[in-house]
Amino acid sequence: MTETNGYAQPRLDPRHAAPATGTGNPAKYAKAIGAAVLAGLGVLYAALADNQVSAQEWAGIAQAAAAAGAVVYGIPNKVAA
Repeated sequence: MTETNGYAQPRLDPRHAAPATGTGNPAKYAKAIGAAVLAGLGVLYAALADNQVSAQEWAGIAQAAAAAGAVVYGIPNKVAA
């Protein structure tokens, strides 16, 4: 036991510590994020044809990015044989 601020604290063995939450494998999401960014940039490029982006065009950019990311995320990776 160690004392911190007057309270006894048990010593934790780092081998038994719980993993930090929210630290998933970023490679799991890389393809989906890449697809969302590329789809959003593609629609943005088309929207900038008149050198301005309207609210409807921003909505289209967001929809394209969300749809592309969701579709790619939903397709499982192939497991190496």
